[in-house]
Amino acid sequence: MPLHLGGRLGAALAHLARTEAEKPRVDLLALGAREAVEHIRNGDITAESYVAQLLAQYDAHRDLNVATAIEPAGVLEAARAVDRARARGARIGPAAGLPFAVKDQIAVAGLPATGGTGALKAYVPKR
Repeated sequence: MPLHLGGRLGAALAHLARTEAEKPRVDLLALGAREAVEHIRNGDITAESYVAQLLAQYDAHRDLNVATAIEPAGVLEAARAVDRARARGARIGPAAGLPFAVKDQIAVAGLPATGGTGALKAYVPKR
């Protein structure tokens, strides 16, 4: 499923870019996983800005065909939940704000689980 960042998502990312411009500059794409989580935990960057940058990078290179499915709205909402928890002062997990990929051999509700097999192309587990 190709990722398109137009419409409301594109507008939200543009707004986010303007908001993030006020914060210290961090090259989000150059961050390793530990660095990204540390910056998110310290409040130097938001999980949403980090994920948005990664989604934009994915979109710019979607011709590489590295994912069978991606849910940008869900990924962004999960990042916002991390940001809200952090803002409340809640304790966030050691990898909070760090997106990850799941091999399509593992059943995830609502996402294709093809196992790399064309015969399972339409299989989407319910749980």
